[in-house]
Amino acid sequence: MRDRLRGWRRPLRAHPGEHAAHGGMPRTTDAELAALAGSPPGRFERAFLNLLIAHQDDAVQMARLEAGKGEDAWTRRLAQRVEKSRSAEIDQMLAFLGSPRRNASP
Repeated sequence: MRDRLRGWRRPLRAHPGEHAAHGGMPRTTDAELAALAGSPPGRFERAFLNLLIAHQDDAVQMARLEAGKGEDAWTRRLAQRVEKSRSAEIDQMLAFLGSPRRNASP
């Protein structure tokens, strides 16, 4: 990825406001992490999984956007792999929570 970014003459690290360029998908906030840290022991795992599911779903949405509209073939293939792997992770976490699997179709 580093070589790709250099080849495109792009910075190796995104600027803090760059999430707006990805459909405005939010990042996990410090407040959310603090609330997670303060979860009672019997509720931590469920709260953690729910937060991680939301985070991974954002990755799936960004990957789908890139896979469908991206200009670079290599990056589109990477996005397709990210969409598939993150969707599988979400399904596994939903199973941990005892929830039915979601529809993995775009």
